[in-house]
Amino acid sequence: MFLLCQSLTGCNKEVQREKTEEVLGTIITVKVYTDKGDAPLEAAFERAKELEMLLSANNADSELSQMNQKAYSEEVKVSDELFFVVKKGIYYGELTNGAIDISIGKLIDLWGIGTELARVPKETELAPYIGQNGYKNIELNKEKRTIHFLDKNVQVNLGAIAKGYIADEMKKVLVEEYGVQHAMLSLGGNIIVIGDKADGSKWNVGIADPLDPQSVKASLSITDKTIVTSGNYERYFEQDERSCFKVFYDSELTRPVDINVNDEGSKNRTTISPNRIFSYKETNSEGTWGSHTKFWLLQYVD
Repeated sequence: MFLLCQSLTGCNKEVQREKTEEVLGTIITVKVYTDKGDAPLEAAFERAKELEMLLSANNADSELSQMNQKAYSEEVKVSDELFFVVKKGIYYGELTNGAIDISIGKLIDLWGIGTELARVPKETELAPYIGQNGYKNIELNKEKRTIHFLDKNVQVNLGAIAKGYIADEMKKVLVEEYGVQHAMLSLGGNIIVIGDKADGSKWNVGIADPLDPQSVKASLSITDKTIVTSGNYERYFEQDERSCFKVFYDSELTRPVDINVNDEGSKNRTTISPNRIFSYKETNSEGTWGSHTKFWLLQYVD
């Protein structure tokens, strides 16, 4: 569904257009100022859907799912893009010493947080994954463009990395193919901004209060930046008056960080950077390191 409103931007009389769809389990809303009709939005979402079929861990027909089924028993030849994103995931695992680990797909499935099957697994179920740093058991062959798992417990879930890559690629379509200079992309509340607003002012982005997610804790005025906020007040389940959270996994204990959603430990992380694929993972990995709410301004060149 497209929402239109007139906005005068010089001689072109660009129009603000907006579209919302669900991709990779996330509601994505894109607002652009353009004189090219609906084409920029359609192309950006077409690119997102294309990448979903490569990177989704929840679609049995995706290239990632097909790879996961075969990669322990054989080397699997994959597309350039899947190879690139998996390689990035391994890089972030090394960078964070395992705080980011794309190999824990089976562990995520065990907990089932965000699904109707959410539960606390038995210790015997978790034992094979304790302290594994399984990303080290993903073998890449650049020449053959193949991926091979060296351990049967490895299952790749690209999660936030996939969403970050999709956001960057949607931005690329808007800017490089359609010359969009003013736009905002929102992925599950996380924001990527292209330029400023059509009237020359900065975009204003609100950061939710983790103790009261319906209210705004702080606001930022930005241009040409990515803001990613991840909080333990979203997508959790409670057991024995405690809460287990999907976004912050403790790689040593094979479980989400255990913090009561109603106490002062409830928190979020907000990262600001030029590059969404990095920003998204930096925000989520920080969750396993146990500091209070922080704002991270990252000068990072990918």
